[in-house]
Amino acid sequence: LALSGVRPYIALVARFDPSKGMPNAMAAYALAREKMLRRGLAMARIPQLLIVGNGSADDPDGVPVLSEIMRLRSSTYRHIMDDVKVARVPANDIAINAVVHNSKLIIQPSTKEGFESRVTDAILQGKPVIGSRRGGIPLQIVSGRSGFVIDPEDTDAWAEHMCELMVNDVY
Repeated sequence: LALSGVRPYIALVARFDPSKGMPNAMAAYALAREKMLRRGLAMARIPQLLIVGNGSADDPDGVPVLSEIMRLRSSTYRHIMDDVKVARVPANDIAINAVVHNSKLIIQPSTKEGFESRVTDAILQGKPVIGSRRGGIPLQIVSGRSGFVIDPEDTDAWAEHMCELMVNDVY
């Protein structure tokens, strides 16, 4: 996994699971990237998308979800494929915290969720989080202060918040 140059990145850290909203995140990122280009953001400041995940031995969805993400990356998002990085990593809190720490912002577009530890990790590290309005995530984010809470299917709202955070360098 190699991130190009020293460009910033947006991270989504989650299990490869249908409920984590990874396809929606990819769609929102592609739209946000277009918006940033239209607003004149220099390529050096346009973030890459880093999807970092793992599976578990008792979770049959991990491999099919990862396969779908890789298929989308090489087909639907082929034109930006070099800016969409996907890594399957073993559970490793030190590595995951390094990913969060070095990110520009964190996204969690889950369609179902309990208390999301990665949201709290990001907030504690001072990273803005754009999180889903579903499950426990809205209880963790103070909208407008530590991030934003929006519907996981509202791709345009996700893209707009990503764009605003990157263009205005709010955090």
